[in-house]
Amino acid sequence: MASTDWCDLPTDLLNLISQRIDDELDLIHFRSVCSTWRRCSISNHHPNSTLKVPRLRLSYNLSDTINNTNTSRFCCLFKRTLFLIKPLRHGKPLRPWLIRVTQNSHGKTRLFHLLFNSVYSSHGFPRVLDFNKLSILNLGTDFIRKYGDINRGNYFFYNKKREKFLAITCNGENPMVLGISEYFPHPMLFCYLNKFWKPISDMSTKYVDICVFKRRFYLVDKTGRTVTIESDSSVQLVDNPFIHGDRKLLVESEGALLLVNIYENLMNFDVFRLDEKNKRWVKLMSLGDRVLFFVNGCSFSASASDLCVAKGNCVFFIDDAYKICTYFRKYCVGPSQQLSVSEYLSLFSAPEWIVKS
Repeated sequence: MASTDWCDLPTDLLNLISQRIDDELDLIHFRSVCSTWRRCSISNHHPNSTLKVPRLRLSYNLSDTINNTNTSRFCCLFKRTLFLIKPLRHGKPLRPWLIRVTQNSHGKTRLFHLLFNSVYSSHGFPRVLDFNKLSILNLGTDFIRKYGDINRGNYFFYNKKREKFLAITCNGENPMVLGISEYFPHPMLFCYLNKFWKPISDMSTKYVDICVFKRRFYLVDKTGRTVTIESDSSVQLVDNPFIHGDRKLLVESEGALLLVNIYENLMNFDVFRLDEKNKRWVKLMSLGDRVLFFVNGCSFSASASDLCVAKGNCVFFIDDAYKICTYFRKYCVGPSQQLSVSEYLSLFSAPEWIVKS
């Protein structure tokens, strides 16, 4: 059988494929295959980098919230992607870099320090980061409200309070958006099909965390009560309240949904895995070489080998008062052991090799 030259694919087909790529890295790799693929793709296409949604006025009346689509006023949610960046090839292991990248509607890219949620200055950095010459891991995405035109008095999208916005997209279609904010008493769901925000009225933002897992939204409250949102925006129960604790956090790790229960003293925690078939949380005794991170409202997971740290099987957590705690759970049941945080903290600062490049 004769081999097929992928460069000979119809240009119209290549153009349609490029428009349906949702991930920035995938689009970069697509355009890097050959000159034909690069020429036939859309160079200024930034997949779902900006979501335009109606603004919500600050109101505690649920009926007002549902009806107040306020379609004449919109706000933009900008996509933030968390990358783990390493040299593609090097003789000895070099410390990687955890960085948040945001791209606005005009294609302008900014690098954010994940710990301090501040923009990196261009001083000392290379003008161009060629992702084709770096090892890049996409560790997760969320969305942030645009800072420039926030009306602090009327709208709850102000970033000084704890907020988190996630979106589910597929093949370039209009996404569903789920957001939580301390300015509003309930998680809010926006679907482009019905054009309004819908409150998830049986969940309170005071204790809730949200996560995307297998292209579905999951929400958990302080008691461990867990629900998921279906494609028709209906809410389905996953597990009833099951455990006392102070804070519940969700994260996806190696194809599993995990729940971390952290107690108020920040010295004890438990990790659970969702049993999807039986719809219940199962306690874990070990995370293997995985490291779970909960920093500034985002959650992600990576392996100790990818992070170039000595130990996995731990949880890195920064609370709202910026108290930094790193935990390690033994393979057998036993108390958590506090580790030195220096090698984990160093991951968030620009390494020497990236500055010198």
